[in-house]
Amino acid sequence: MKNLILEMEEYAREHNVPIMEKEGIAFLMKYIKQNDIKNVLEIGSAIGYSAILMASSSSEVKITTIERDETNYMECLKNVKKCGFESKINVVFQDALEVNLAEGTKYDWKDLCDGQAMSDLKRDLMRKKGLTEEEARTVIEKTKNALLE
Repeated sequence: MKNLILEMEEYAREHNVPIMEKEGIAFLMKYIKQNDIKNVLEIGSAIGYSAILMASSSSEVKITTIERDETNYMECLKNVKKCGFESKINVVFQDALEVNLAEGTKYDWKDLCDGQAMSDLKRDLMRKKGLTEEEARTVIEKTKNALLE
């Protein structure tokens, strides 16, 4: 798996795909293990880097990760399969604003996408839905709050 992680880091550099910093993912992996986290919701899969590392931190953790970019989604699926985590990581291809998660699923940890992804989301809401910047910010905040409930 170490080689896959190194490949993913290289791919991210070459294709300008944002992935978590090493210190951040190390902290998150330790937190998952120490706090017996079982279910993680990640918004913004990118290429699956953080989902794979989170899934590797505990034999019992399950990850649901949502990605709206088709290229990243396909790369994420490929990487999840390469490491054999298909039963631990559920990759959803959809916009997080439109996804309907399974009723009754409780998530112990929610990992929301990075600042750049949020800026992109705001821009898309303004362009595609005709929202003002303030309206787009409100939609994002309401969505984040609903997911964190």
